[in-house]
Amino acid sequence: MEIKEKLDKLVMFLANEKDIPLDAAKRNRDAIMEQTIKNLKKELKEFDFNAENWKYSFGFNEGEDWNKLFVEIEPLYPTFCYHSPFGGEIEIGNKYPELEYENIANKLSSNIMDTFKRFIGENGEFQKKYINSIYFKNFVHNLPFGSDNFILNIGNESYMLFEADELELEFKFYETDVPKENIISLINFIIDGIGSFGKYFSKVKFEGEKYKVEVEYMQQCYAVVKTKGLSAEEEIEYLGLAGNAIDRVRFLGEHLQYDVTQSALCENLVDIHFEQKGKIFDVIRNKVAKVDDENNPVIEYFKKNYPDWMWGVLDDYGCKR
Repeated sequence: MEIKEKLDKLVMFLANEKDIPLDAAKRNRDAIMEQTIKNLKKELKEFDFNAENWKYSFGFNEGEDWNKLFVEIEPLYPTFCYHSPFGGEIEIGNKYPELEYENIANKLSSNIMDTFKRFIGENGEFQKKYINSIYFKNFVHNLPFGSDNFILNIGNESYMLFEADELELEFKFYETDVPKENIISLINFIIDGIGSFGKYFSKVKFEGEKYKVEVEYMQQCYAVVKTKGLSAEEEIEYLGLAGNAIDRVRFLGEHLQYDVTQSALCENLVDIHFEQKGKIFDVIRNKVAKVDDENNPVIEYFKKNYPDWMWGVLDDYGCKR
């Protein structure tokens, strides 16, 4: 555990407001930090976080008619892609009960945990209603990705697993928490909003009564998607991942297989390789190289969603409208 503090102004504030000597004010400061950390360790243990391996940074700012005492918490040995600490702040009153160190510490630790618990249900799980929201991304960003493994339960059955030794991040979602129609948007959201650990692959899995979807991805660079139990019409919709949150998608379904490399804008699409029953459709560096069937599902998808681009490259190849 490590404690950092910039609380000289707090010492002066306590000495003035409580009318006590500086040495007594310093003891009050130390007691506030000690009690705050003690409270947080107890609270965080309920979520299986080992708060001994964390760093606590305290600070105090004061204006003419306001003051702010704050603390930020983060792993002592964070991963190299750790996002940001989580913390809280309070304003200290100037009357006797509010100036007692226990009341200040309790108020500060409660402020932090209230922010944390806002998204946590009665059984310690991240609430289902927030899964497809910016709150989910922010919550995960502020988790302690350090030297400890942890599991975050999500919704009714789902979870997020972090393996510190392997820098492995895995999400597993069940249909009770994420319906099939929300899978693609959540994949985009996790890859773009949460990311992975540098050169290491992270995983997102979805499981329903009659289907499975597995995604392995490395940052926003590359993803491999494998599906079982989806229809051909559902499989083709995963083309939308390339050029949205991720540059290259290799898709392996029961009906369709394709490999698409695409930038954020469809106009800058680079490569497509699609093969169905021996018939090939290839786009190389934004130019059609081969097309055996002008009505294959990939062409139909891009005609529907990006008609100007699709017809443009087909026209250049000599296909007739």
